[in-house]
Amino acid sequence: MNPRCLPLIVVALTGASLFAGEDPLEDFVNITRLHERKAQPELAEACRKFLTEHPNTKADDSVRFFLGQALAAQKQFDEAIKTFAELMGKHPGSPLFIDAAMQRGEAFRNSERLELSVPDFETAWKGYRLSASADNAAHAAFHLVQAHQAAKRTDEAKALVAVLQKDYPSASYTQNAAKLMGLAPATAAGQAAPRPQGPAVGTEAPEIEFTLLADGAAKKLSSYRGKVVVIDFWASWCGPCQAPMAKMQTYREKHPTWGDKVELIALSIDNTKDAAANHLASKGWNTTTNAWAGDGGFRAPAPTAYGVRGIPSAFVIDAAGKIAASGHPGSLDIGGIVDGLLAKP
Repeated sequence: MNPRCLPLIVVALTGASLFAGEDPLEDFVNITRLHERKAQPELAEACRKFLTEHPNTKADDSVRFFLGQALAAQKQFDEAIKTFAELMGKHPGSPLFIDAAMQRGEAFRNSERLELSVPDFETAWKGYRLSASADNAAHAAFHLVQAHQAAKRTDEAKALVAVLQKDYPSASYTQNAAKLMGLAPATAAGQAAPRPQGPAVGTEAPEIEFTLLADGAAKKLSSYRGKVVVIDFWASWCGPCQAPMAKMQTYREKHPTWGDKVELIALSIDNTKDAAANHLASKGWNTTTNAWAGDGGFRAPAPTAYGVRGIPSAFVIDAAGKIAASGHPGSLDIGGIVDGLLAKP
């Protein structure tokens, strides 16, 4: 989500009449700085203090929004849900209302309560469509598809995918929703669906180098030769990447026999190494080999070598260094594929 630009918030709130109490503007500026630094515990404390010491200012909705985000980042989902509910109840006309609904839906989803997320994602879906925010609208709709699919409401899920394919055919969330439901990829009018450009199954896995987040060391893919390797290209800003990444954290516990015969590489294409590291730390995702592809996002050498044009994208590489499978990690039976490779003589 892209809530109001922080500098514009500060400019809009500089009038003293908009605040009550001593130095509320200085306190709010401090909150925006903590938000920019992603200093979540300090941000949550500062927001709570502001709401107590400076009640009913024009910054109330913004501070509650930042507080909800900080709580969600620390996995305090119940508190985050409560905070977003308070914002929506107190400020139904706020420009942040739709973003708050989306964020509350995310908190329900991330705490494995998809069914409860439906009203919020429906609100976000409708609101973003009215505001012509295409990417956010497709994002909200994708999570609605996930919720309907999880509840076995297949007809509702497929109907929503059809709307996405008609109205947002080029959005990555549309492609991911179609894949989730086993439907044909969306295509723009008069254009064929894009062909995968990555290495074909059975071909040599391209050599790539990446940075390990644990110690900043450079690592080559070939250093894992002899192991089965799973590479999941993802990013902290990618909504559809989050569920597959969470699932990836469970593989070792569910497959104890893999041991050191399997390497699970979560390869971030974030613009900065810190963005990936901070997100992983906030989620507690530490059971994978976490790495960064380097500068350039999709244009960095690693995703370029693998023809990655949308994320999440996963590749399974056998012990001989050949591509064994590729695709969306949500549609690949990665556990079964790896087990099958390990069972080969």
